[in-house]
Amino acid sequence: MVLKCFHYMFNDTNYSPCNGTFAQCAKLLNCPSENLQSACFALAKLEPESSKNNDSNTTILSAGCVPLENHDPKSCNSSQCFGDYRLRGDNYYCCCNQDACNDRLIPKAKPQISTTPSPESKLPQPPSPVPDSNHYVILFAITIIISLTILALYVRRSRLNRTVKMDRNNLLALANLNNEQQNMKIEREPKNVELLELVGSGRFGAVHRANLSRSVESGDQETQELITIYEIAVKIINNDEHQSFHNELTIYNLSRMRHPNILTFFGSCESPQTSSNWLLVEYASNGSLHHYLKEHTVTWNEFLDIALGIARGLSHLHDADVAHRDFKSKNVLLRRDLSPCITDFGVATILDMTGGSQTQQRKNYLQVGTPRYMAPEVLECSVAFTKISFTKIDVYALSLVLWELLSRCHPLPKLRVNDYDDMSTVNAIENVSPNEEVPPYKLPFEDQVGSNPDINTMRQVVVCDKMRPPFRDCWSYYPLSRMSQAIIDGWEYDHDARISASCFVERIESLPLQKLQQASD
Repeated sequence: MVLKCFHYMFNDTNYSPCNGTFAQCAKLLNCPSENLQSACFALAKLEPESSKNNDSNTTILSAGCVPLENHDPKSCNSSQCFGDYRLRGDNYYCCCNQDACNDRLIPKAKPQISTTPSPESKLPQPPSPVPDSNHYVILFAITIIISLTILALYVRRSRLNRTVKMDRNNLLALANLNNEQQNMKIEREPKNVELLELVGSGRFGAVHRANLSRSVESGDQETQELITIYEIAVKIINNDEHQSFHNELTIYNLSRMRHPNILTFFGSCESPQTSSNWLLVEYASNGSLHHYLKEHTVTWNEFLDIALGIARGLSHLHDADVAHRDFKSKNVLLRRDLSPCITDFGVATILDMTGGSQTQQRKNYLQVGTPRYMAPEVLECSVAFTKISFTKIDVYALSLVLWELLSRCHPLPKLRVNDYDDMSTVNAIENVSPNEEVPPYKLPFEDQVGSNPDINTMRQVVVCDKMRPPFRDCWSYYPLSRMSQAIIDGWEYDHDARISASCFVERIESLPLQKLQQASD
């Protein structure tokens, strides 16, 4: 049976503003899919003058369906929508499991906050200083100093700016493959795809390594034979995940999706035996970043190349008006040369100029993605439907992924003057040994929430307790301290305070490469 819920968006022009009971201006619609167990939710703002027994001044911000796959089943096991105070402004959140049960949010008692002004607020304000001519001289001198500093930083960054390195053979193969795609027709019956071993599986399906072949004439005869031309990966989508397949196909077919750090898409077809959908994509031999870090550590230079590639790929994705919405280390693949590429766009969304999602079937699901990597506003169901808010959700997850990568980076050895390309602000790390052991790989928040947390657990840790993954002691020294600060700026609680993916690119580009030949002690 399909659950019916009232749907409403406060800043959506398709709806009229609602207060209290809003059945007349909201829309009663079916939840998007019968395959996902759902509940009804409502997010409301309680005006200051209203009491807990009077919801006439309760402004509904959003309402609709929410998936229960990552929820505690008891949290929405109610026929009425009882509001839970969300620890942000005056917002309340509720969920329930009966048809049209979110037509009215019943707020619970809110913690009392003292409104008595502090003694400092009663102190008289100091008088404004009277300007004199010396102030203008000092201001002019400061302006000159700042201008020279900015110029020096610009020259330095231009000198250090580098591009993601791909070996010449890989670039040539990619160029040839793109040309080949223009002339090669992928048959709907995938007779030119030979499946090899299974390399991964997940909720949406399985991934196989495969050979991609094409038909060629066999000598003077009229027969044809298949010649293997490329090694690819085939993502086989489960039959009950048609929406995920079509969504990913839509994203891959965007003209702006081509980028060295986004997985190359070759085509799609349907299996004649199982009628399952196949996506034909580039094969990355080193697998996901998550699995690679479990078995390997990285040097500082490898960290810079991988981190820069990931940030560039996500920045390009946002420039193409696409939000990933499930960004994590398992959705970053590594090629043979360790260059990264972003994959898995099953829940990605195309953003219009105002930022709203164009993927209508999933527009009402605010909590999509993996709970461990969900930003605070996703855990709170308080996402603003603007382009910048969706991209900042990805940036929060990017910070967690870069934390994972940095946690498996070898400590930098004792610094000498010529050990790094730029030593203008380096402090010697005399107390860090180059032989210091790298700790075992751990997922973000693994010590706090274990291996498979649900949304409620992550909401407590990230929103209520405001916890973030810990930093190693050696990260407090340059240049790791610069990277640590960028990560902190990316996982800020308030999405408006987070830096963008393009800002991550600039900060990583400014970090110095370690010279491969170290001076001997």
